[in-house]
Amino acid sequence: MTSTAFGQDTCQVSGQIEDPKGDLQGIWMVHDGKQEKIPVKGTSWEFCGPLTPSNVYELIVEYKHGGHPEWFYLSHDRLKFEISTRDSTLKFTVTSPHVSKDYQDKLLAPVQSFNGQTAIAHRAYLAAKKQHLPDTAQLMDKELEAKRKAFNLPQAYIKANPGSPLSIIALNMLGNGEQNSLVSKANLDKLYNSLTDSVKNSPEGRQYAGKLEKLKATH
Repeated sequence: MTSTAFGQDTCQVSGQIEDPKGDLQGIWMVHDGKQEKIPVKGTSWEFCGPLTPSNVYELIVEYKHGGHPEWFYLSHDRLKFEISTRDSTLKFTVTSPHVSKDYQDKLLAPVQSFNGQTAIAHRAYLAAKKQHLPDTAQLMDKELEAKRKAFNLPQAYIKANPGSPLSIIALNMLGNGEQNSLVSKANLDKLYNSLTDSVKNSPEGRQYAGKLEKLKATH
């Protein structure tokens, strides 16, 4: 799959799809809250549309037995992807730049995993509390630990990648700095200011700066 940005507003994504068993139901692109079905001609498909405010897209390849969603990040640079579906298993390889697949591999998937662990621990805590079991404190600690990991991962990504546009997305994963949040408004401000000028001056960076100013103005 190859994606090319045209100007600053649109992108084109195209590729080849293998369907030896004839099980393919369709390919969809989800962006900015909209889902569009992509026409498939033989083994070829192509999507052309606007870059979203966050530049995050979801590609769904669906077979009779289920779908294979993949999230990726489109920048204004040329991106090259290779997609193959051997035995109805979607294999998604990004050849350049690496940042596009980092969104799913280094941010979305691990944070979702920790969020899932948090939810499981919370349900276990509520069940133990209802039954007056003695291990409620330990279960509460387990829930908090999973929650900490979900918040620590985006912060670690930002600190390790101050020049990545994905760091703005990582910042948005950290919430709004509410009193019960694990990341304060002051820490959000510090993380934002640790980013490179190119990221802060990007459209997404300026948008987050405006959000941050509004957050700091509230008490």
